[in-house]
Amino acid sequence: MAISEITTAELTAYNTEGTVTADAIDTSDGNYVDISGLKDEKLLIRFYGGTGAGFTAVVASGDYPASGIGDLTVVVAAGVIKVVCLESARFKDDDEYIIMSASSTGTATAATVEVFSHA
Repeated sequence: MAISEITTAELTAYNTEGTVTADAIDTSDGNYVDISGLKDEKLLIRFYGGTGAGFTAVVASGDYPASGIGDLTVVVAAGVIKVVCLESARFKDDDEYIIMSASSTGTATAATVEVFSHA
């Protein structure tokens, strides 16, 4: 299987509406966000733990100097929503991807991730 791309919703400033795609979290092969075409590289990521066992997401540190801070780990219990705001400089690779792995101690049923950026 291949690593899964997470759809990025671009939201315009002062606009309360936007099309949001909730992507299923892939606990087997991993996930990535393509930030190559984004105007602003500040991202808002919404994790939903789903109805199963929840999951732990690890946003991998990238290839640039800011990556020295390390990975970001977010533990999301079943039924819980967690929102993280991050600056991509710490996490992006030279291919303009942000890599995110996820694991679960059980079945992460209906667990999702959404990524928002400023358009």
